Amino acid sequence: MGSLQLQSVGPLTIPTGTITINEIWSIAAPLGEVTIVSCTGNTNTTITVPTGATFVLIEPPSANGEALTFKGVSGDTGVPIDKTATTPFLVTQCSSFVIAVTGASAVVITFTWI
Repeated sequence: MGSLQLQSVGPLTIPTGTITINEIWSIAAPLGEVTIVSCTGNTNTTITVPTGATFVLIEPPSANGEALTFKGVSGDTGVPIDKTATTPFLVTQCSSFVIAVTGASAVVITFTWI
């Protein structure tokens, strides 16, 4: 298995000027697993992190209209994530997390484990 290097380099223009980002993440053995989960509307769905995962890319469908929240556990307030864009999270310090769907429709989400 190969290695993976993720790099983000600035500068980025923000409303107050520019900021420079120079962050490199090196992963010797990226996991490369994909999990597809149907998250029920108005429910918290627990997602188990596979052994060896470093990052997860959370990919909702491009036509999703329901609000999504990433939580450590179901009782957390959590962090809203984009309804349609891929959201990355570092998962080295957790064995599971929760995706909450706020709305009546189920959302099929693809989780790509790196």
